[in-house]
Amino acid sequence: MGGRRRKLFRAGLLLSSGLCRRRHFGCKGFGPQIRNGRLAAGLVDPYPPDYCIVEADQPRLWFARAAQLLKPVLPPAGVHPTAVIGEGAELGENVTIGPCAVVGEYAQIGAGTRIEAGAVIGEGVRIGDDCRIYPRAVLYPETKLGNRVIVHAGAVLGADGFGYVRDSATGAYTQFPQQGTLRIEDDVEIGANSTIDRGALKQTKIGRGTKMDNLVHVGHNCEIGEDVILVTGVASAAHARWATAR
Repeated sequence: MGGRRRKLFRAGLLLSSGLCRRRHFGCKGFGPQIRNGRLAAGLVDPYPPDYCIVEADQPRLWFARAAQLLKPVLPPAGVHPTAVIGEGAELGENVTIGPCAVVGEYAQIGAGTRIEAGAVIGEGVRIGDDCRIYPRAVLYPETKLGNRVIVHAGAVLGADGFGYVRDSATGAYTQFPQQGTLRIEDDVEIGANSTIDRGALKQTKIGRGTKMDNLVHVGHNCEIGEDVILVTGVASAAHARWATAR
């Protein structure tokens, strides 16, 4: 509601200072701040009349979406000269490969994806469009990522699961085969230093839209549903099933 010609440059706290006079916010009860000119635009329920307002049933949600639109987009930087690109690897349009990153043989990197410094993308890995792999993340061979997946620094995806068979005669352990795959669907975000193991004889699957905090572990053969939230310290044992959040 109100004027449509105002320009918004960033999102910020109502009481933050100095960085930008035109701020966006998403809470109830800030009508006076709008009326006295402290904000260029607001997102509230309900709105004060005669001011530049977006009315929304879920102001916090719409604020988050607006903030994403206002977030600066990093331009593609191409392949850094210190990066290592394996034979047969396929890079889509506008891909960025950072310093000392490694892309294994026959890996496929989708358009607009960013592989940051020191990340390791294993042989045969498939990464969709518009993903971001932060520094020092490791994707083991044959791991598959959908579109718009975010993998934060230090995460390890597709490592062997913890599966061993004990010899009852000697007590020695032999590793059970860990030759399955890891599939991560669209719009998943994986926090820093989190780990997700590949399947033993089948796949580990992370459903669309699931968000993982830092220091989360998902064991082999797990199936995580869509839009699931896993917070710091969660460890999902092998073969666990998590229902889609609704």
